Amino acid sequence: MVSVIVPVYRAEKTLERCVGCILAQDYKDLELILIDDGSDDGSPALCDWLAKADSRIRTFHGSNTGAAGARNKGIELAKGEWICFVDSDDVLSPVFLSTLIRQLIDNDADIAVCAHEKCLESDIPDVQHTKLFFDTHTRKTATPPALYHGLDGLKALLYQRGFISAPWGMISARSLWKDLTFPVGTAAEDMGTIYRLFAAASTVCYTDRILYGYVQSACNTVFSTSSERNPDYYMHSHDMLDYVRSTYPDCTRAAESRHFSACFQILSETSPEQKDSELVRKIYDDIKALRRDVLFDKEARRRNRAAAFAVHFSIPAMHHLLYRKYKKEYPPS
Repeated sequence: MVSVIVPVYRAEKTLERCVGCILAQDYKDLELILIDDGSDDGSPALCDWLAKADSRIRTFHGSNTGAAGARNKGIELAKGEWICFVDSDDVLSPVFLSTLIRQLIDNDADIAVCAHEKCLESDIPDVQHTKLFFDTHTRKTATPPALYHGLDGLKALLYQRGFISAPWGMISARSLWKDLTFPVGTAAEDMGTIYRLFAAASTVCYTDRILYGYVQSACNTVFSTSSERNPDYYMHSHDMLDYVRSTYPDCTRAAESRHFSACFQILSETSPEQKDSELVRKIYDDIKALRRDVLFDKEARRRNRAAAFAVHFSIPAMHHLLYRKYKKEYPPS
């Protein structure tokens, strides 16, 4: 059985669609755990109403602890052999669970991950439009899943080879979560967790089939939350680098490449006027320390190596370029 865990916070506008996508899966051996994270809108009542309509749904009401605490509670309540996280505003292909479960079983794997597609609320107004959305993004030819054994899975995650540091868009063995939890009380908790999950896995599967829809709304851009999220994002990324260096030294170059990416992502969301802030100074120092290793790492992404070359000339200039590009792509609402 798969335990599908959905953290719910102020999700009354999207939760019914999300739950509809989960219940419409062609894989039926599932339980759906809705974790009401202290919502102050109509979400608690909606969770209870949905649970009454289908015996596979269980609802837990708690105080607001954030997504990390909600996911941890979901893991604690889970009865399934497999764990799956879905965000309350996202959507799934009808074959999401069956495809990933088949890969887990066929390959004796601990984690199976699929490709995802970003979309807007207007693209998927209801469950009926979900199948159409995924039909339009289905590849014409099937590509065999990529398999990673041992620490190769961790390296693939850190080198960002199709993987991102997010708990959704995957199914993982319940046993991997025995001694692993999301860090409560911080933002960007995914960055502080997923690399440890991959490090504990013996085999990881990845399919480039798009089976998960990551829904973005006009008021839900990273731009609006970056000032709150990025200090924790940097902290988790730097902790990851230290952890990998000390625990899995063979993966050090991969961890450096991942932290290098994180530094540039934060800079793209941070005004150059804040160049004298403590966070930006730390990032500049990290970029200086890592740029040579990343530049000469043939396994690093081309964009990382190109950035490592460019910042040998000027980090502030690169910072200005990234910020202008980001503002154009995500204008403040």
